Order: sequence, then C-alpha cells, then structure tokens
Amino acid sequence: GRREDWGRREVWGQPSGTGRGVSVRRVWDTNIRYPGQHFGASYIEHLRFAEAGAWPVDVAVYLEIAEFYDELEFEQKILLSRRFGRAVVVANLWVEQEYVIPDQEWEFLLNPTAGVSYELTPAISVGGEYWARGEFKELEDLHHYLGPTLLLQKGEYWLSLAAYARLDGL
Repeated sequence: GRREDWGRREVWGQPSGTGRGVSVRRVWDTNIRYPGQHFGASYIEHLRFAEAGAWPVDVAVYLEIAEFYDELEFEQKILLSRRFGRAVVVANLWVEQEYVIPDQEWEFLLNPTAGVSYELTPAISVGGEYWARGEFKELEDLHHYLGPTLLLQKGEYWLSLAAYARLDGL
C-alpha cells in the first residue's frame, strides 16, 4: 500500500489511526505457505508509537498469531527505523514461537533483520538487507543472508524484489 496511508485507513473494518501519532493496524488473513498445503489463518497487530520522525528512532511493534494445518505460530517484532533525507535505516528484532503439531514440540526461532535503502525517485528505491534465521537452542547454526533490494511503487501499488546470498555457507 501507499506509505502515506499506513496507519490511517481501515483494515477489515477496524479503525487504525488515532490522530495522535499512535496507530494500530489490525489484519485477519488467510494464506497458503507452500503449494499443496492447506489454508491457514493469521491475526496481526501492528502498533506504531509516534509519527515518523517524532522520536530519534521510529519504533513500532508487530504481533502475529497464526494457525496453519501443521503448526501454531506466535510472532513478535520490535521495528526500528530512522530516515536521513532520502535514505532509511531499519532493524527488526524478531522472534517466533512455533508449536509443530505433528511433532508435538515447540520451536523458538530468532530472525533478526537490518537494512538500508535510498529513494532514487518517489517511485524507485534501492538498498541492501541482512537477515538471519535459526533456533535459539542452536544459535551456532544460525543462517545468515545478505543481498540487494529494489522497490518500485506507483500510487497505491508497489513491487519489492530482493536477491540473497547465504553467508554461512561461504
């Protein structure tokens, strides 16, 4: 969606902006994770604490509860960002708890991310991203990825592309 609309429109009938710099985005979603799998459902709360630029670092939280045919998932993120003119620096402190139904066991995952982008024009941004994924109990096996990004946007439509190299295999 459009950057300027985030936190100001209604999502599934739920008002998402308070007009005081705090905004909440509520989303009910259904999705298929992989071809051939059954549908799942997720509920997302996205809370931004102040208008962009009001604090030295913009802060938001993201909470998601999801149910898929083979797992229950609880996801939490602290979203941090800072704009410097046409450049944006972001970091997401992201953890997940997944209950794998067939195995009847919990997995505790760590997914930190960081990135920087530069707005060439209002319609085109380029950048780079780092992200990792792994289980807390096996942090030495954390997988690391790095790569370039491209964002194309026109009005309310956008397309985001990225290519990643897996760093821990090099």
